[in-house]
Amino acid sequence: MKKEYDFEKMTGRKNPYASKLKQQITIKVETDILEYFQSRSKETGISYQQLINLY
Repeated sequence: MKKEYDFEKMTGRKNPYASKLKQQITIKVETDILEYFQSRSKETGISYQQLINLY
């Protein structure tokens, strides 16, 4: 193990599994549920899809 590492030479790379982490689907949601998440979305600044995913 080295005493010091030079991180200036490091290069980043994309996650090769990122495209496999989420899958697009279609679901039926009652209108009042959708309206609730859309209103919470406006309050929080988070998309309603992400809020639904949190539950």
